[in-house]
Amino acid sequence: MRIQRLCTAHDHHGRLALGLYACPLSEELPREKRHTHAHFAALELLSAALAEDWGLHHCRMVRDAKGKPMLVCSGVYVNLSHSRNMAVCGIALTPLGVDCEGPRQVKSATVQRVCAESEQQLLLQSGEPAYDFARLWTLKEAYGKCTGEGIRMPLAHAEFDFSHETLRFLHTQKEAYGFLQLLLPEKTVVSVCMQQPFSPMKIHCREGISVMGSESFPRGVFCYAAD
Repeated sequence: MRIQRLCTAHDHHGRLALGLYACPLSEELPREKRHTHAHFAALELLSAALAEDWGLHHCRMVRDAKGKPMLVCSGVYVNLSHSRNMAVCGIALTPLGVDCEGPRQVKSATVQRVCAESEQQLLLQSGEPAYDFARLWTLKEAYGKCTGEGIRMPLAHAEFDFSHETLRFLHTQKEAYGFLQLLLPEKTVVSVCMQQPFSPMKIHCREGISVMGSESFPRGVFCYAAD
């Protein structure tokens, strides 16, 4: 499998601290087969990325008490996600959660249930509400996956603001987590949440991707490189 490196980050020692990887998925499969195909594609992507970039060829994956996937390898953490057209995996030296999604049309009742009041106002004023909802949703999912709570947590309590140049996590635990959000040319959004991220990190993103970070990742740490 040829992996696409969406984003890699190195700490101040030059050590690889985060890798986000993707592979395309066929949209021609019957609906009932898409989820299974996407899941196994994400696992294959993870295996290839672990071998190529992290030198790990034979790691067994299990689930912890909350159902979150984890490697039986000390000090390396992983997470998987997939959307209709893409499978994504994240690998890091700190616990993380990853989610990817395209623009989503949702009912107003759903927005009220999962979004804080300020987020609802953001969507009402947005020129692309379906796209901005995907941005909010992936941030919430990534946070839930990082903590292990998933969408069982009260999603409206994980409140975000991306109306400025920096992502803001409006939560009492904001100091403990860092966020990156990658906006791909095909309108797919990939968000990652990292627990106690390494600082500083130099972040390389594939050309064509716009990236926004929370306070843990100021804009000066971003640079772009060909895949």
